[in-house]
Parts: sequence; structure tokens; C-alpha cells
Amino acid sequence: MEVHLNSEKEALLAQIAAQRGLKTDELAEFVLSGCLEDDARFIEAVNLGLAAAGRGEFVEHEEVWANVERAEMDLAGENHFVLPPEAWAAFVKTVDAPPKIPAGLKHLFSRAPVAESR
Repeated sequence: MEVHLNSEKEALLAQIAAQRGLKTDELAEFVLSGCLEDDARFIEAVNLGLAAAGRGEFVEHEEVWANVERAEMDLAGENHFVLPPEAWAAFVKTVDAPPKIPAGLKHLFSRAPVAESR
């Protein structure tokens, strides 16, 4: 398989690979593997959440906030995050993009609330 990068991304890949003592193809495979694994975990979590919601199982507000607070505590000591320019641009593009609403979620919110259906 061949992957074609623009010259800027290719140079950045080579620079980071050199800093880490890796070949560019090793770094590319490492980064791509991580992205694919993260994406698969995210999709699995969303599908589990949608399935649970479809069964009427919801996470309580307090549990969600407890997890948020735990994450905040885990990150409390972290105060400096650096992204390469391309990653930052991709992040900003994603944040600024209109939301994508999964069909299952749209269907879920089109139904009457459980409390009103009884």
C-alpha cells in the first residue's frame, strides 16, 4: 500500500521519525495504528451507548459528572499540550464543523420521552 503525503507532511513525518530514532514508515504505521485503534474504540463506545439507550438504559447525571471530575483530576497536573500544526488544524476543523447526528441517535430523540409514554 502506498500513501501519498504533501511535501510539508512528509517533511514533518521525517523530522519526528528522526527525533524518535525510527524510520518514517515505522512512525507512519505506529501513528496510523493508534488512530485506527482509537477510532474503533470510539465507534464501539458509541454503539454500546446507543444500544443501551435503545433499551431504555441511561447513565445517571451524577455518574457522568463523577467521570468528568475524575478526568479533570487526572489532567490537573498537565498544563502544556502541543500538537503539530497539521494536527491543530485538523482539530480546529473538527470542532468548527457542523455536528454529525447518527441516525440511531436521531431516531432515539424522535420518540416520546419514557416518562411521557407511561
